[in-house]
Amino acid sequence: MLKDRRVKCMTAVHSNIVLIGCQSGRLWVFEAGFSMQHKCLHCLPRLPDAVLCLKHYVDTRSGLDLWLAGLANGKLAIYEAKSLKQPDLQPRLVFNFYENYLIQLFINSAKLY
Repeated sequence: MLKDRRVKCMTAVHSNIVLIGCQSGRLWVFEAGFSMQHKCLHCLPRLPDAVLCLKHYVDTRSGLDLWLAGLANGKLAIYEAKSLKQPDLQPRLVFNFYENYLIQLFINSAKLY
């Protein structure tokens, strides 16, 4: 049973894991087997803001297997998919996309002059 009431997003990771992002900033990890008994494995440590979107990213050439959580405060939390079954998993990186984009834009525009 999910204890958070406001689910904002959900996504499948591979064929046996489902992630659910909530307004509370929590991410719930479910095992989704072929039986209809989907088991809640655990809830990951709370993120700084609501989880608005989730995306699973796999690059077979480099071996990257990540999932990304977009937060309401404009940050992006990046996790390794292979570690999802660890209950105390912390994001590999919490990236403020908007601030870094503005800094990069400023640096690039300064080079034009």
